[in-house]
Amino acid sequence: MRDESNCSAAFRAFGLGAALVLAVLFGLPALSVHAYADDNEPAATCVDGDGDGFVDCSGGCTPGGGDVCGDCDDSHATVHPGAAEICDGLDNDCDGDVDTADSGFQNPDPVDNIDNNHDGNIDEGFGYCVFATSGPANECKTGGHLECVWPPAGGPTTVDSRGTLTCINNTNNVITWESESIGAGNCHDGIDNDCDGTTDVHDTACQSAEICDGVDNDGDDLIDEGFSVGTVCSVGQGVCQRSGIVACQGDGSAACGATAGAAKKE
Repeated sequence: MRDESNCSAAFRAFGLGAALVLAVLFGLPALSVHAYADDNEPAATCVDGDGDGFVDCSGGCTPGGGDVCGDCDDSHATVHPGAAEICDGLDNDCDGDVDTADSGFQNPDPVDNIDNNHDGNIDEGFGYCVFATSGPANECKTGGHLECVWPPAGGPTTVDSRGTLTCINNTNNVITWESESIGAGNCHDGIDNDCDGTTDVHDTACQSAEICDGVDNDGDDLIDEGFSVGTVCSVGQGVCQRSGIVACQGDGSAACGATAGAAKKE
């Protein structure tokens, strides 16, 4: 039987080129050549593809100076052991859990009609946000709350240290800007249609001179002022005099609600 230990020494002495010659001379299989030739070859250095200081050593490579084994995704610098979990669809801390499935990155106040984070607000998720705007200068704003949705869908997104969060509005009630004025015919609907902070006759575009019509026309929170509506009045003279109450007329004026008696011959 051939003593292959001597062959091994020969391989180490002459290197891989000499080992191939000896393999031919002694009839050794190629696998034996590689096994002996690799004995003294240093392990490859792991490449840190994303530059985060962590490498994937699962292939048998050796980490370079300062690098640490354990990276589960060497294509994203935000992914490595000990990284903060954020909303990006990745397992940032390499613990097997992604986004809000990770115990370290849970929705602080999910939609359940409960103030889970005890901040005095209910169902605000990761915080309140502007879901939609409307108007010439975006005066009307529809609110929403931030959630971690991946891939992002359903509303505008906010990117910060928590990742990419999506603004969600579960009411389907989006505020739409409308001109608020007498001409628009919406000065008595109880809605701030143009989102300027004033409603109905408190909006200057809805104000006009006060008339006697049972409403506040000039926005001073007084109705039919200056027309003495509801006071006692009288019409006619002598036996024809009659008493009544001042009331508004169809033309915006006010008049006594009594009718003078008919004159009689004496």
